[in-house]
Amino acid sequence: MYVAIEGIKGSGKSTMIDSIYSELRAQYDLDVFSITAPCIEESSNKLLKGIKEQALTDDVCKEYLFFKRACLNQKRLNPNTRFILGDRSVLTSYVTRWERWEDPFFTMKRVDEQYKCIMKPDVFIWLRSNPNIARNQINNRQAKILGSSDEIISALEKSDEIYRELFSNNFYASDLSGKQIVMIDHVEDKQLLKENLKSIINFYINKNN
Repeated sequence: MYVAIEGIKGSGKSTMIDSIYSELRAQYDLDVFSITAPCIEESSNKLLKGIKEQALTDDVCKEYLFFKRACLNQKRLNPNTRFILGDRSVLTSYVTRWERWEDPFFTMKRVDEQYKCIMKPDVFIWLRSNPNIARNQINNRQAKILGSSDEIISALEKSDEIYRELFSNNFYASDLSGKQIVMIDHVEDKQLLKENLKSIINFYINKNN
């Protein structure tokens, strides 16, 4: 069972996942798949190092870099793990490339073809957050070199719009192969938000046992 948490940057996905994982890993056979997380190979591998440098200005290089990250991070997962909690998923690539070719269906097909070796979630948890609140969260964390252009308020508003269109419009949602979509609103009370997410995750863990 693979459950991935999706949402715009600054919505609190990684923070919540780290906290939930630390509480549940002793109780369940659980692993975390951080599909876009930087890999140590980016510094030691000459090809990836060059690609990372080019990715700052070249969309094709950025696509390749994030694909390689997905491959390397998936390879690190324990193949015997029964439950995987995802910090983002392949679906993130739909969102970031949604308007690039002016045809969302082409985008989804292109991403699916490129990521065909990467596992797809059984369940998406959409953590909905107000872009202005998300921007404030981003201001309170260390700045990122790669991907910072996606963190300005206009980009966050666009990402929020795309997530809403992707998850709420049956025209696109039907193309997610019948995957389950759970929507949860971000709340300022982080403990309450964590408990809400934990209850959903526990439900699917127990359902899969």
